[in-house]
Amino acid sequence: MDMTRVSIVPLTLFLAGCQLLEPKPDETRLFLIAPRIPEVSAPAINQATVRISIRHFPKHLESPYFIEQLGPNELKELPKYRWAVPLEESILDLLRRYIRNSFPRVAVEIFPRDSAQDADHAIRIDVEELAIDIHNQRISFTGEWEFCNLKQKSSDRSPFEFHVPLPASSDRYTSIAAQIEQAMIALCQGIVQKMDLLLLKSESETNAP
Repeated sequence: MDMTRVSIVPLTLFLAGCQLLEPKPDETRLFLIAPRIPEVSAPAINQATVRISIRHFPKHLESPYFIEQLGPNELKELPKYRWAVPLEESILDLLRRYIRNSFPRVAVEIFPRDSAQDADHAIRIDVEELAIDIHNQRISFTGEWEFCNLKQKSSDRSPFEFHVPLPASSDRYTSIAAQIEQAMIALCQGIVQKMDLLLLKSESETNAP
């Protein structure tokens, strides 16, 4: 019997076993909706208090994973691609920064799930869809937001709808994250622009004889 062959076979098996036991590299990629506007300090004197919340958010989007919509009735989680911060929190943080940056004397507080007592105004967002839509080859961000004057017990509703083609970039999911971020920023800018008019209207009605 060739003892060289006998000794090589166990050695090969041993080395293969060691490779199997070695920890696999973590290939998870984390993506962040990055606020690109400065954090403004709280005002010394508040002109008004606005409490912001998300009233409706699709349950499946609470997952930390990127989720692709393969068809009308099928979703697919991608565990390798994850959000560093939950999307719901990212929307509210972006909105808070945009409001504070545009209205330095307005105090902004984030409240969970439609809670807004003891404030002058409330903004409530209903997200209907935030989809990486593989079937239609687009990213969709749709829903409605409401501005409530809590003192006067009045409200104003505005729909929002953003659709952009899925990117053809080689780094597909980095581009997808950037496009979702841009859709969120567009929503925040739209809210701030309309808030300017609504706050002015509210102030004039309050000061009217």
